[in-house]
Amino acid sequence: MSQAFLSLGAVTIFMFLSVNILRSYVNAAHQTVNSQQEIDAINFGISITDELYSQSFNYDSLETNYGNLNDIRFESTRKNYITTTQDTLAATISLSEEREILIGSHGRVATITIYRIEDGTASELATQYASIVPYNSN
Repeated sequence: MSQAFLSLGAVTIFMFLSVNILRSYVNAAHQTVNSQQEIDAINFGISITDELYSQSFNYDSLETNYGNLNDIRFESTRKNYITTTQDTLAATISLSEEREILIGSHGRVATITIYRIEDGTASELATQYASIVPYNSN
């Protein structure tokens, strides 16, 4: 009888440990995926910011190239990106009116908002700002 209770206790402890190990593994995998998704969103935002900074050399076409990317609802009015984890990220870019950015330098501020598109629904992940000033070789 005591052997049966001992065996039952050992099996119970084994099951408890197995469930906890599995739960820890699932949590770690979930955190890894979340971290990768955040990194992808940040990198997407940085690449858009770099694109916008490069417009300093072609400032006159800033509105033409990016002015229509301000509506998350339509694919044609947003920038789209498929990540390595097969997430769909989208970004909108809202350009301010021309204003003084630095003393004596006028330009525009772009508000870049990154979204995750899941089942047709957009959820906001991050927002960042970029100041674009026309390039002056003097």
